Amino acid sequence: MEPYPDNRAHLTDELRRIDSLLYHYLETWRAESAANGDVPGLYVSDAEVEQILTGDRTATQSTTDTRDRHADWRETIDDRVTATAATDTTLRLQTLAERFGLSDRHIDALLLAVAPDLDLEYEKVFAYLQDDLTRKRPTVDLVARILGSTDRGPLDERYRLSESSPLVSTGLVRPRLPETGAPLLAASVTADRRVVAYLLGRDDVDPAIADCTEAIEADTTIRDLPLDDEVRRKVEGAEPATDQTQTMVTLSGPDGVGKRAAVAAMAAGLDRPLVQSDASRLLRSDCVDPITRVCREASLRNAVVHLTNVHRLDGENGQDGGIESVVTALASYPDHVFLSGTEDWQAPRSVDSHAVTRLRLPRPGYERRKELWDRRIADGTIDLDADDLDTADLAATFSLTRGRINEAIEQARRQSAGGLTSEGIYKACRAQSRETLGDLAVRSEPTYTWDDIVLPADELRQLHAVAAHLSHRGTVYSDWGFEDRFNLGTGLNVLFSGPSGTGKTMASEILANEAGLDLFKIDLASVVSKYIGETEKHLKRIFDEAEHSDALLFFDEADALFGERSEVSDSHDRYANVEVSYLLQRMEEHDGAVIMTTNLEENIDDAFQRRINRTVEFPRPDQASRYAIWQAIFPENTPVGELDYEFLSSFDLTGGNVENVALTAAFLAADDGGAEGEGRVEMKHVVRALRRELQKTGRLISADEFGEYAGLLP
Repeated sequence: MEPYPDNRAHLTDELRRIDSLLYHYLETWRAESAANGDVPGLYVSDAEVEQILTGDRTATQSTTDTRDRHADWRETIDDRVTATAATDTTLRLQTLAERFGLSDRHIDALLLAVAPDLDLEYEKVFAYLQDDLTRKRPTVDLVARILGSTDRGPLDERYRLSESSPLVSTGLVRPRLPETGAPLLAASVTADRRVVAYLLGRDDVDPAIADCTEAIEADTTIRDLPLDDEVRRKVEGAEPATDQTQTMVTLSGPDGVGKRAAVAAMAAGLDRPLVQSDASRLLRSDCVDPITRVCREASLRNAVVHLTNVHRLDGENGQDGGIESVVTALASYPDHVFLSGTEDWQAPRSVDSHAVTRLRLPRPGYERRKELWDRRIADGTIDLDADDLDTADLAATFSLTRGRINEAIEQARRQSAGGLTSEGIYKACRAQSRETLGDLAVRSEPTYTWDDIVLPADELRQLHAVAAHLSHRGTVYSDWGFEDRFNLGTGLNVLFSGPSGTGKTMASEILANEAGLDLFKIDLASVVSKYIGETEKHLKRIFDEAEHSDALLFFDEADALFGERSEVSDSHDRYANVEVSYLLQRMEEHDGAVIMTTNLEENIDDAFQRRINRTVEFPRPDQASRYAIWQAIFPENTPVGELDYEFLSSFDLTGGNVENVALTAAFLAADDGGAEGEGRVEMKHVVRALRRELQKTGRLISADEFGEYAGLLP
């Protein structure tokens, strides 16, 4: 028997077989109608239908002849399909039957649904058989009668299009009820457009999900992935075997860590393509049964399924139903399934159809990050010399994943019209590592430098030591092996103590500026809540999001969080102590930097004190320090007259007080200069501003204390 040359030739023969099946039903139906006195075909003529099904207006065949004709077609097609199996030609209808577990009767029902999409003449046939020009698609009742007209009755064939049928449950066909509450038999049967396109040889992704789904032919192996040896072994251990029962692999880890690449490598190890879809966008789409469509797309391609961003399905901004409903829907997919997101999660206990494997990919360590940066220079992605870009400092400062490093390079390239620069790459890295921390923190742009702060020599050395800790974390922890000595985090917890206005906030900005990091000021008014459990929830949000950001966390006036734990007298005390204990745990595990300030160090809980890596005391400035502060307080562009810094520094003020005086004096001077604002800051302006600041702080002073400048007071 001659094999089929292509898929269309096979479909043509199958439709001719369906024609014989339809003609057999037509003869049976006519006979029954005549016996009942009915007059069928009021809208479409008998001759027109016969010509469509036989190509001959004068055709007259007995019911027995049409049954034989169908059997002959069946035998011919089976023989040609067998012959085609020995060739390179793939018959998609056969492939569809194999991958979706369809019987011959299921195929017949599918072809009846597909026929009008292949030839509009079939709409006339179905309108004729249903005696209604508006019903151009077969109903479940008509399909059951056509299939039951040969060997079995229609009641035996009805289940072919029930919800449990592989035709319906996998979305190959969609019975559509004319109205809510109508019986299944009244539903019209339509083949999904993606299925029709597949049978005609098209391989485009289902247009209903194409905006968030892609088909991938993976060729990267696990050995090719840029992973640490330990992480690579974990990925290899999670890879399903080709002969293994279907597995559900869940991957978690920060964005850009390589979850998609790991799944693609595992698919390549199975020698299978991959259908990958963004779960959050998929469920926001307007299409019907989005998970079913993804699974159907994978089955059509003999692929495995990968849903990304599953962490967005739960939580405050999650989708209805969440992860559990998605996993339940995927449980019916008889093949390997991969789900990935930034957060770790536990598959529902109800999933017993798949063996569940959990895998977390950590953020790359310092050595791996440095290697990734060095590779970008070696392969020419970064057209800078190694001497022009300190990859060790980049790796130590920014804990970026491989994906985020690539994005930072591209961002720097877009923003550098004259070519990549070291400064541009640092700026892009800072942008990539930036997180908002929601409404619980405010990002501050560090502007102060070492030239702006005035501290005694010993305290200044301590502050430089903190900066060195931030700058050389990679060298000490990774290159010198100290990371292996710490079971928990390798972060830096710093306490700045001292009166208000002595430079604690300024010092925090200097450290952030020196390290090239963002500074997030935690809004304690938003964090601390009177409601039980709310403070802990807010702290969790802060530290969870800070894990994905290379930033300094700045807790100003932290006594509200870090104060002495109280005796338990009621439930609020008990939960307050739980919150403190939780904060202690997160501080130990946090790999970033946390800076806390307090006006009263003795109020800080002892347990916190033990977890402080470095403490810097900010004393009230002595007269020499105040003199230096006064000399540097006015910006370079401010017109300043002859100021008596010796006299001004005699007043016991902090740097913050001096800054307030300078600002007030500048406005007074600008007002004295007229509309053009061309005045200068003179002693009269500073003296008036100084008196206001002293009054604001609660000090009652007389004009005599201003000595020779008393006459300048209003």
